[in-house]
Amino acid sequence: MAKRILVVDDDEMNLMRTEMILEEDYEVLLADSGVRALHILRNQKIDLVLLDIDMPVMNGIETFQHMKEFADNIPVIFLTASGEVGDVVEALLLGAVNQVTKPRIDAAQKAKTEAAMAQVDVPWALQDPRTGVRIGRYIRSCSAMAGEVLAAVLDRLPDHSRILVLGTEECMFPALVLGKALERLELARSVAFHATTRSPIGICTQPGYPVTVGYKVHSFYSGERETYLYNLRQYDAAILLTDGMSQDATADIAKALYIHGCRKLLHVQGGSHVQFL
Repeated sequence: MAKRILVVDDDEMNLMRTEMILEEDYEVLLADSGVRALHILRNQKIDLVLLDIDMPVMNGIETFQHMKEFADNIPVIFLTASGEVGDVVEALLLGAVNQVTKPRIDAAQKAKTEAAMAQVDVPWALQDPRTGVRIGRYIRSCSAMAGEVLAAVLDRLPDHSRILVLGTEECMFPALVLGKALERLELARSVAFHATTRSPIGICTQPGYPVTVGYKVHSFYSGERETYLYNLRQYDAAILLTDGMSQDATADIAKALYIHGCRKLLHVQGGSHVQFL
């Protein structure tokens, strides 16, 4: 049975165009107002909502807020005419899974719709790529994880701050996805990425040499393995994302960050919980 998508837009031409793009793969329902959309959501099973932000009487943000009162589990992609950062940030913070800027709605909208629909059936906890995973499914699970983690930690991050997202030697890609999602929100002054590594590199403070400071830290994956962390800078907060487990490794990293002035470390273990240190 085809997934059912509700498209909400006060512009009839946009409704018709979006329906033409999606109707081959999905059952598409249309609503020309937030009020009409809420009525449909209360009375029919909907798998995904494409929701215009700029609508009269009840705009997309207000519609979404009402929707969350009784249909919080339905993913929403916001449609924006301007692509203004303020609109995008507000939508993502409210819990939207993505955003599409009109009128660039064709390929982008379909791709993001497909990704969102796939997320409905994919758990957000990190998958283990060591055992073999489907690339698209793994990327979507990392994106879903990033959204859940940010929802949990945003109120713990200082405003306009320097944030470090730190992966570990076998868990770098999920941390990169998390860092990219955080950077897109444009709430931090800067977002940097780092990762522990198994490679020992010489340290030198001479001008032009690329590695000027380093720390030996316990591995998250083996008590017999030595790992390293290089070129830390001063950060206001750090998010450590790993799918391994080692209290010694976490303590080593916390100490190294503390030396560089970082007083807040948020430890995300395997995408399954957030620990504030």
